[in-house]
Amino acid sequence: MKAFIAALALVAQPASAFAAASEGDVLSHYADLAHAKYEDSLITARTLQSAVNQFIAEPTEANLANAQDSWLASRVPYQQSEVYRFGNAIVDDWEGKVNAWPLDEGLLAYVAAS
Repeated sequence: MKAFIAALALVAQPASAFAAASEGDVLSHYADLAHAKYEDSLITARTLQSAVNQFIAEPTEANLANAQDSWLASRVPYQQSEVYRFGNAIVDDWEGKVNAWPLDEGLLAYVAAS
C-alpha cells in the first residue's frame, strides 16, 4: 500500500518538478546507483567468502549458521544489481548456475522476509 501511495504521489507531481534534471544528471545518478549496488554486492560476497572459509576451517553449527546467514545477506544486493545486467553473453552463459538449484527465489524471498 505504501508503494502504491508513493507511486501515486510521484505521478501527481507537476511536469515542472521533473524538468530540472538534465540527461547528464539522470545518467550520472543511474551510474552512481549501479556503482553502489555492485559495491554492496562485492562487500557482501567477501563477507560470504570469509564465512565459508571459516566454516571449512571449523565446521561447527555456529559457523554453518553464519555462512547461511551471509549467503542470504549476499543475495539481496546481488539480486538488486541484476537490473543493470543486460546484453552480456558471457554472464548469460553462467548466470543459470548462480540462480538455479538449489535456489527457489520465491522461497528465498519468503525466508529473508520472515
